[in-house]
Amino acid sequence: MAASPVPYVRNARVHGNLFDPTLSDGSVSSANTDFFVDYTEPIQALHTVGEAGINWPFGELPEGHEFLVFIKPRNRSAEGRSSEF
Repeated sequence: MAASPVPYVRNARVHGNLFDPTLSDGSVSSANTDFFVDYTEPIQALHTVGEAGINWPFGELPEGHEFLVFIKPRNRSAEGRSSEF
């Protein structure tokens, strides 16, 4: 995140029990960006997913936070392709 050109992402603080097992607010992996938007509709969609029995692995989303996902990049050069995009 420190390399992000977007200041509110670059300055965000990780949050959730993935980073602090003592947290009990239901968050798993998020970043406190202090970027406040109306998440009413997406949160309703997440509750619908939960009611359908599908486990949402990122937990709750506290106000001012964004879900935080880590993706390990593939080694494209190992597949015989250039590693440049």
